[in-house]
Amino acid sequence: MIYVSDKAKVKVDGLLQEANIKGDDYFLRVSVVGGGCSGLSYKLDFDNEKKPMDQ
Repeated sequence: MIYVSDKAKVKVDGLLQEANIKGDDYFLRVSVVGGGCSGLSYKLDFDNEKKPMDQ
Protein backbone atom coordinates (compact mmCIF):
# COMPACT_ATOMS: atom_id res chain seq x y z
CA MET A 1 0.00 0.00 0.00
CA ILE A 2 1.18 3.53 -0.74
CA TYR A 3 0.41 6.36 1.66
CA VAL A 4 -0.27 9.75 0.05
CA SER A 5 0.06 12.73 2.37
CA ASP A 6 -2.37 15.64 2.26
CA LYS A 7 0.38 17.85 0.80
CA ALA A 8 1.04 15.30 -1.98
CA LYS A 9 -2.68 15.08 -2.75
CA VAL A 10 -2.84 18.85 -3.20
CA LYS A 11 0.17 18.66 -5.56
CA VAL A 12 -1.37 15.83 -7.61
CA ASP A 13 -4.67 17.74 -7.85
CA GLY A 14 -2.72 20.79 -9.09
CA LEU A 15 -0.89 18.70 -11.70
CA LEU A 16 -4.22 17.32 -12.93
CA GLN A 17 -5.49 20.87 -13.36
CA GLU A 18 -2.29 21.97 -15.13
CA ALA A 19 -2.64 19.07 -17.55
CA ASN A 20 -6.30 20.03 -18.07
CA ILE A 21 -7.41 16.55 -17.01
CA LYS A 22 -10.95 16.57 -15.68
CA GLY A 23 -13.15 13.89 -14.24
CA ASP A 24 -13.06 11.58 -11.27
CA ASP A 25 -12.18 8.59 -13.44
CA TYR A 26 -8.49 9.62 -13.64
CA PHE A 27 -5.97 8.45 -11.07
CA LEU A 28 -2.25 8.56 -10.42
CA ARG A 29 -0.47 5.46 -11.67
CA VAL A 30 2.77 4.63 -9.84
CA SER A 31 5.07 2.14 -11.58
CA VAL A 32 8.55 0.77 -10.96
CA VAL A 33 10.69 0.32 -14.07
CA GLY A 34 14.27 -0.76 -14.71
CA GLY A 35 16.86 2.02 -14.79
CA GLY A 36 18.36 4.69 -12.58
CA CYS A 37 21.30 4.47 -10.18
CA SER A 38 19.86 1.62 -8.11
CA GLY A 39 18.57 -0.31 -11.09
CA LEU A 40 14.97 0.81 -10.50
CA SER A 41 13.10 4.04 -11.16
CA TYR A 42 9.62 5.22 -10.25
CA LYS A 43 7.28 6.35 -12.99
CA LEU A 44 4.23 8.53 -12.29
CA ASP A 45 1.46 9.01 -14.86
CA PHE A 46 -2.20 9.89 -14.95
CA ASP A 47 -4.45 7.17 -16.28
CA ASN A 48 -8.16 6.41 -16.52
CA GLU A 49 -7.97 2.75 -17.46
CA LYS A 50 -7.43 0.05 -14.85
CA LYS A 51 -5.21 -2.86 -15.80
CA PRO A 52 -5.57 -6.48 -14.66
CA MET A 53 -2.42 -6.36 -12.49
CA ASP A 54 -3.33 -3.10 -10.69
CA GLN A 55 -3.33 -3.20 -6.92
